Amino acid sequence: MDKPIIEVKNLDKNFVIPREKRDTLKSYVINPFRKIPKETFRALNDVSFSINAGEFVGLIGRNGSGKSTLLQLIAGIYAPTSGSVTVRGSIVPFLQLGVGFNDNLSGRENVFLNGAILGMSRKYLEKKYEEIVDFAEIEDFMDLQLKNYSSGMRVRLALAIAVQAKADIYLLDEVLSVGDESFRQKSLKKMQEMLTNGATVMYVSHGLESIEQICSRVIYLEDGKLAYDGNVTEGLSRYRFSLLNKATSNNESRFGSEKKSEEKPLMADVKTEKIEIESIMIDEREDGYEVESNKDFLFKVNVKILEDIDEDFWLGAMFSSVDIPTSDVYGFRYDNLEKKIQPKAGDRYSFEIKSPFPFNPGSYVCKFKIGSHVQVKRAAHLKDIDYYRKVHTEEQGYLLAKRSFIINCYGEDRRYYSLITSKSSISVDKK
Repeated sequence: MDKPIIEVKNLDKNFVIPREKRDTLKSYVINPFRKIPKETFRALNDVSFSINAGEFVGLIGRNGSGKSTLLQLIAGIYAPTSGSVTVRGSIVPFLQLGVGFNDNLSGRENVFLNGAILGMSRKYLEKKYEEIVDFAEIEDFMDLQLKNYSSGMRVRLALAIAVQAKADIYLLDEVLSVGDESFRQKSLKKMQEMLTNGATVMYVSHGLESIEQICSRVIYLEDGKLAYDGNVTEGLSRYRFSLLNKATSNNESRFGSEKKSEEKPLMADVKTEKIEIESIMIDEREDGYEVESNKDFLFKVNVKILEDIDEDFWLGAMFSSVDIPTSDVYGFRYDNLEKKIQPKAGDRYSFEIKSPFPFNPGSYVCKFKIGSHVQVKRAAHLKDIDYYRKVHTEEQGYLLAKRSFIINCYGEDRRYYSLITSKSSISVDKK
């Protein structure tokens, strides 16, 4: 069996960051012996994975999660603090496009200069010159000095040169974010050619659509740690859900601080001592949920009763777009379930709901809840208006359990949807 072309084991990378800047002669003369306070920032924390030849791997995560640092370690630009990176093959890093350009030379001259830096011979560059110019779409400006180029022209020329380099491994950092839509499509097509030709690619992008389109696997970094490695759809779902739950990266802990963020997650799960949600299945799947647009789907929830419930209770789910997670657009709910069952401690129940999914293809947040209105009724009876408003507004009653997750919808994209003709239905089975 062939060894992985990239192998990362227990990789750590720390940076020492000074808290003050001392860059003038005066600052050294006034306080020559004063130590500058410094802190250690842990950019990567015990990251391990391996990549086989021919894989096209997407690298995702928030800004500051360690993606670019990881690529620079693989490229050999940085040395690890601890752990190891083993690379079995030649690398072309597309990390800082245009490094080595000379502003006083023309675009034509910079093709040969930058190409030589990337390891290409003059003969090879002469052969590929017209292809480079066509790709960059700046034929009329090739004899102009580079200092007169716009930033977009510079990046397009740099990418056009870089894609001609031959290597076993390509490290791409946000290369599809340059240029207009037609240039991005051209670049995407070039990436797909790499995949067809058997190249090994690590591709960083915040454009999740391109990750989904061209990658065969995804690696997700969160606060410098490996959060997920595997299926693209599941990895993107976890990343999107993390974005909903956490507005900012928790960098305090990466500086060694024990301070915890007091930020309240948007989609935080709720657990109580009365009911436990053991599992949720959608169309017989327990994760990586996928449903077909405008078709019925089967929503199965298994729960365990932890305490006797002698009050009215309900269950339901609300759906919203991942782009506007606080604005619900569809849902179902079933009240007075205590009339169907008499839940006692230790009982297990399976609820099956058949419901339509009236959305265009995309990613949606599902917030599944089990709750009771008994507390609201008591508050209203006691005329505790402030408590009533708080509970009714925030939890729609007394919340017994809640779980949120991402559902990916596929199928035909329609401009308009007709009114929902089928209704959801529920069945209950004691296990």
